Amino acid sequence: MPDRQTVRSELHVRDISLETLEAGRGSPLLFLHGMAGAAASREAIALLGDTHHVIAPSHPGYGASARPPGFDSIDDLAYLYLDVIERVAAEEGPVTVVGCSIGAWVAAEAAVRSQASVSALVLSTPLGIKVGGVLDRDILDLYSHSPEAIRGALYHDPEFGVIDFSAMADEELEQHFKNLESTAMYGWKPYMHNPKLLGRLGRITVPTLIVRGRSDTFLSESLPLAYRDAIPGAALCTVELAGHEPEREQPTQFTRVVSEFLSNVPVSQNV
Repeated sequence: MPDRQTVRSELHVRDISLETLEAGRGSPLLFLHGMAGAAASREAIALLGDTHHVIAPSHPGYGASARPPGFDSIDDLAYLYLDVIERVAAEEGPVTVVGCSIGAWVAAEAAVRSQASVSALVLSTPLGIKVGGVLDRDILDLYSHSPEAIRGALYHDPEFGVIDFSAMADEELEQHFKNLESTAMYGWKPYMHNPKLLGRLGRITVPTLIVRGRSDTFLSESLPLAYRDAIPGAALCTVELAGHEPEREQPTQFTRVVSEFLSNVPVSQNV
């Protein structure tokens, strides 16, 4: 039986210190978390550690990772993680990149710039593109809906998203609201997408899996399909009984579909 644990560490890149969760042993896997932060995906990170050495940093401004002055865009995150990928690859070999939600957007932005050290790419419920018209809402506006409506869009079971703030320690409360603030900053204008990204996705040539949650209404149904169609040879998989955060709501199913996909990646690309 695998010892499924995560270990907290720090990753230093370009004078930036990133709080990091690590798990497992094997070929390297960089896990880029979604809007709730890395700690919220701890179970999925530990499960992925059954087959990989998982490195899961908290993005600058999330968790305990400080945000440097002037670091305020998805571009900043993409270039930062290209540096992380390069460093990890130099020590451990080509890196599998798994991104979720806003982390999937970051992963896609990094990949269209360079895949030199990337073996495979998994984009789960990715933000970052817009496929509808000017008046079409492809991504739910987090800032104009009630908490109940947001939970209903994010989760198959809206009760999964209920937070008991009274039970949270001061540090947890601070990090929760830092995560919300950072999501707003990185994704504010234009809202949760880069108008140029869709036209650049064809540059991605590594094996790619798009994951969607069956009950995800935070994104329009057309958005993950557009990612699949824009990336040559990309596959699409649906996680049942999950919304926008299948890595949190259904971590076992999520890691199973990711692991099955990666098991079919040619050895020359995933060693």
